[in-house]
Amino acid sequence: MRRIKVPEQVVVRGVPVTYETFVRHLLDTDDRFTRTGPGIRMAMRIELGIKPGAPYHHIEQTDWEIFDKIVEAPTAGYVELISRNPEGEITQKLPLGRKVLPFVEAVHAAEEIEVQTAPNGTATADKSA
Repeated sequence: MRRIKVPEQVVVRGVPVTYETFVRHLLDTDDRFTRTGPGIRMAMRIELGIKPGAPYHHIEQTDWEIFDKIVEAPTAGYVELISRNPEGEITQKLPLGRKVLPFVEAVHAAEEIEVQTAPNGTATADKSA
């Protein structure tokens, strides 16, 4: 399992963009997460590893290996992220480009961790740090 330290949000044209938003954007726009059953299931596992406000994003090793490559070269590029208001209306298209480099670097630098087994037999991510 890998543990990604969640970086601070970045600001693009005055709009805060969080790591969680960045990941969901990739999961929703990259063909490798949207066109096949295995890709969709991987996207769901990656998304389930994100806990709002948590300092770390836990991701299975095999998923991380693919995710890291996708983060380095998404099929849709880092051209834009759609910003929406609470009603779901598009407010602006944000060019991401170099602004998301802290997120790319965080995924690439993910720390490999041991998986602990709970008394009930379920695997849990290392909760340290």
